[in-house]
Amino acid sequence: MNASRLVPLAIAALPFIGGLTSGGCSVFQSSREIDMEPFSDNTATLFLEGAKIGRPFPWVTLRPYIDVPGFPELQQRSKTVLLGMRGIVRYSNQVVALNDAKLSEKEKNLHLVKYLQEATSKIGSGDVIDSLGIEKTSLDAIFSDIRNADTFLHGIAAATPLVHAVVVKMGDQLEAIELGMPAIIVAIDYNIDSVYAERKATYLKLTRLQASTLRGMSQLYNARRGVLADLDTLIREDQSIGEIIPSPEKATSKEIASAEALLKERLLNLDTFIGQMAPEVAAYKAKLQELEDWRLSVDMRVKIAREEISVWAQAHRNLGDGIPVPPVIDVTGFATDMAKKVSPVPIP
Repeated sequence: MNASRLVPLAIAALPFIGGLTSGGCSVFQSSREIDMEPFSDNTATLFLEGAKIGRPFPWVTLRPYIDVPGFPELQQRSKTVLLGMRGIVRYSNQVVALNDAKLSEKEKNLHLVKYLQEATSKIGSGDVIDSLGIEKTSLDAIFSDIRNADTFLHGIAAATPLVHAVVVKMGDQLEAIELGMPAIIVAIDYNIDSVYAERKATYLKLTRLQASTLRGMSQLYNARRGVLADLDTLIREDQSIGEIIPSPEKATSKEIASAEALLKERLLNLDTFIGQMAPEVAAYKAKLQELEDWRLSVDMRVKIAREEISVWAQAHRNLGDGIPVPPVIDVTGFATDMAKKVSPVPIP
């Protein structure tokens, strides 16, 4: 299998998945000098996870309610993480392609420096690469170490400080997303309640009256069986019943029947009113459920991103150190499942 033919661009999802699932072979072949397979396998998983969490959350009912403080910042942080993951995949593909290329060790390192220079020029300028927190002098020193490395393996190891800076910055963004979520959830929930406050109060009043009416029917039933204490409680709690039955001790069957008729009519009316509000109640509950789904999805995707970035960073360190360890994740099985279904993503 020619490894260079299977190095995908970060946006080439389907061919990439196809390469993973064909015959159980690795996406890239390892060389005799560098154990590239674990690194490429973990890069493949990072790509697939990035594709999964990169799709926008399918807002159905909440889009008018998400214009809250902190939400634009959340979107920007999410974008930074996704771009970072895509950049990592592109860098990793470059590393694997160079490893497979028929170039000298020196030429491979020069090409790697050129790629890294182009990549970093897109994310910062001036004396400091703002998005990474690396001074330009330090960045130049990293590039010099890669150029002067005697082998491609050592060149990859020399790039580790830059890789570490990217991983740390992405971790900071993920942490900021986690810390900012509670306030955003509260704000969106407040927006929903502001719209539905009056209808919520009406519905709550109706359902409480329905519950008390049902309890009154039970109390009248007990009164027929001679439990006058229940009737006394009903008269004190429901003035309309007191007008029909002035004295619980002297209540007649006719009075109790009249009271039952009153409560039955009330129940029918309440059922009608509550039924008419059912669509509003369903819409309100759907919004709350969507908000909870979004919260859980963001939590899950942040966890996935953090774990995958960490695993990839370890694979990169192992590669630079020449440690031949197996991939941490069963990529083939995961990719097969991903080929069948790509989950919607929470990060907006």
